[in-house]
Amino acid sequence: MQTTFLTGYAIGCVKQITNGTRGQFLDDCGSGTYSNVVAIARNFTGRFDSDLIAKLPSSVKFICHNGAGYDQIDVKACTERGILVSNTPFVVNDATADTAMLLLLAALRRAWIPQSAVRNGLWDHTRPLGRDPKGLTLGILGLGGIGSAVAKRAAPLA
Repeated sequence: MQTTFLTGYAIGCVKQITNGTRGQFLDDCGSGTYSNVVAIARNFTGRFDSDLIAKLPSSVKFICHNGAGYDQIDVKACTERGILVSNTPFVVNDATADTAMLLLLAALRRAWIPQSAVRNGLWDHTRPLGRDPKGLTLGILGLGGIGSAVAKRAAPLA
């Protein structure tokens, strides 16, 4: 998909890649398909390792990773090629922490048991209840943005 846009006085073109393999992308980089690309907005999983960075056209000057860290991008290889790398470290913290708490409470309360019973028209009040989170210990590995947001949400349950 290709879209032309006008912003102020600058005209640019957006090429969106929605399918294909890593191999196809590398082949396209080598064939000149992306020879005028200046910036890459990256919002999928898959490593931007030194092999991929080496195949990018010389026109690429920026890679924006739509995620919190840089662990999927070889920043050293980008720096050696003069490619600047950015990320979006705070965007998903709250939504991810909310989902984590939803899943933790659903697992503790065994929410799938009555949910599946009701969906199948088999409500049975004798089914076992789940556990109460009060008095339990929650281990959080990593207190970055998401871990800190989960800790904040879990504190009232103590």
